[in-house]
Amino acid sequence: ILEFYYPHANLPPLGSGLGRAQYFDNLQTRRHRWDARVDHELSAKHSVFARVSDQRRDPGTSFEATGFPHLGVQDRRLSSRTVTGSWNAILGGALFNELRAGHNRDRGNRKSRYDASTVATQLGLQVPETAAGLRGFPAFAFQGTNAIRSITDPSQNANRDTRQEQTTISDTLTLVKGRHALKFGGFYTRNHAVGGFSLGVTGAA
Repeated sequence: ILEFYYPHANLPPLGSGLGRAQYFDNLQTRRHRWDARVDHELSAKHSVFARVSDQRRDPGTSFEATGFPHLGVQDRRLSSRTVTGSWNAILGGALFNELRAGHNRDRGNRKSRYDASTVATQLGLQVPETAAGLRGFPAFAFQGTNAIRSITDPSQNANRDTRQEQTTISDTLTLVKGRHALKFGGFYTRNHAVGGFSLGVTGAA
C-alpha cells in the first residue's frame, strides 16, 4: 500500500520519525486545433459554404488525489468538433433560398485513470462485485499518534464524463414582390447531453 500510494522520502525525517518527501512535477497542458473551409460558387445562381473545426485540449493539471502526486493526474481531456454549411440559390428573378445546417459535438473527460477492482487486486484486497468496472481506487484511513495521511478516493469525481451534441437546420425562402419582401422558412434544433456521477469506491480498510 505504501509503495503504491506514497512517494519515497527524500528529505530528513520529522521529529516523530515520519519521512518527508518533496517533488516538483512538470505539469503541462496540450492544445491542438485545426480548421478547414470551403467557399465556392457552383454557378451564377448557386453557391455553397462549408466549414469544419476541431479542437482538443488535455489539461494534465488535476491530480488523482491532493497530496499524492505519486498517483499522477486524472483524465481531463476535452474535445470539440463543429461542422457548418450553407447553400444559397437564386431560384428566379424575385425568388431566393438559403439553407443552413450545423452540428456540434463536445466531449469532456473527468475520470480517474485507475480501475478500482484492478487496484484492489494488486494490493491483495477483496472488493464487492458491485465495484466491478468502477473508476478510482480504495480509500484508507489511518488513526493514532503520528498517523500518516489518510488516502481518499475521488468519489463522484472518479467518473464524470460529459457528452453533448447539437444539430440545427434552417431554411429561408425569400420572395421579392415590388416594394415588399416575404420570407418563409423553418428552424429545427436538437440538443442531446449526457453527464453523470459515479459512486467510486469509498470506504476504509
